[in-house]
Amino acid sequence: MSTEPRPDGLIVIKNGAKTWTALIESKIGTAELTNKQVEEYLELAKGLNINAVITISNQFATTPTHHPLKINKNRIRCVELYHFSWLSIKTKAVLLTGRRLVNDPEQAFILSELVSYLEHSSSGVSALTKMPSGWKDVCHSIQQVTPLNKSSDLIERSVSGWHQLLRHLSLNLSMAIRQPVGIVLSRAREKDPEINLREDCHLLSKE
Repeated sequence: MSTEPRPDGLIVIKNGAKTWTALIESKIGTAELTNKQVEEYLELAKGLNINAVITISNQFATTPTHHPLKINKNRIRCVELYHFSWLSIKTKAVLLTGRRLVNDPEQAFILSELVSYLEHSSSGVSALTKMPSGWKDVCHSIQQVTPLNKSSDLIERSVSGWHQLLRHLSLNLSMAIRQPVGIVLSRAREKDPEINLREDCHLLSKE
């Protein structure tokens, strides 16, 4: 069996003399992305002079540049990395169709069919159903006023899960009111997901 990376798709966007390309890797249902696989695609994209790698799964990201996996920064110096949850794609499609923002009849029809598919239970698109392992332990420690170590894996997993929950709630609210709902971050937090994670870990341990 071949172990060579096999992305699910390729996007090519041309605008005049400029061309932007991206490899696509998607997971559905309970399947999750792995560091090894994503880093292999980043290396593949670098070797082929492809601009970006886009991953899609039921995992959530605060912003498209805040990947749910911890990827070595050296890997994304030459290749951009973005992540979208299936729910975020569904939300965007719902807003576009619900607010009649697509003028082309054929595109509007295709988009409405995509929404219908993503809303079906067999599509594999799922909501956030549970918090990460250790969440209960963190809650218990807080209730018992037990000091928390901001650098522990337990705290990092819990804060990361909280970030995913916030994104999940914002997407559901967007669909409910048919208006975009986002998470407001400082410029530093938005630019660097590690800063976003580290500062919230510090806040949690401090409280």
